Amino acid sequence: MDTMEVIQGLVNEIYPIDIVASTTIRSLCLDELDLVDLIISIEDEFKIEIPDSAAESFQTFGDITQYVNQKIEEREQCLTGAKV
Repeated sequence: MDTMEVIQGLVNEIYPIDIVASTTIRSLCLDELDLVDLIISIEDEFKIEIPDSAAESFQTFGDITQYVNQKIEEREQCLTGAKV
């Protein structure tokens, strides 16, 4: 399962709608608590931290997916001793 599919599943726990990379976060009309819950769920699922400054910069689900993939890649490079 790719990152976007996992995020889709997490979104569906809050709001049953299909998303694509270009779906804006604003278009889901999530309240602040739902958005915080989604970010925490993403952090837990992927074992990463998303600082508030990063979370506030996300406009689309593609932005979130790209950030998550970058953090996963950085972690894997750290574990293998490769430079980021």
